[in-house]
Amino acid sequence: FDFLSKDTIYIVSASFIDYLRPLFPSNVRVLGSQLMFQEETVVGLKENCFKAKKVDALSKEGVEVIDVTYTDSYSDVSLAAISKKTIIVNGDKMHECENTSAFNAYFNKKQ
Repeated sequence: FDFLSKDTIYIVSASFIDYLRPLFPSNVRVLGSQLMFQEETVVGLKENCFKAKKVDALSKEGVEVIDVTYTDSYSDVSLAAISKKTIIVNGDKMHECENTSAFNAYFNKKQ
């Protein structure tokens, strides 16, 4: 990745935003699950950004199509559906999927 590029880069994760945001430069938009706080104590889960809720989070940002998605999980099939290209990361290997059918085939899932 070129995190310093002029392209908009989104990190969309089921992990908590509070933990992810410090890992990336300020030009990277981080979307994810959100905790509820009372004073400085975590009291609950405000939003669980998992599966199709990742697409919902991007939609709220005005993103309807993704150029490239990197994922390691079938739970991101909804992201693959709106991506021009999906790259599945498996250890130190990457597998490129040009469409949702190829994504499903990689994970041995029927459409």
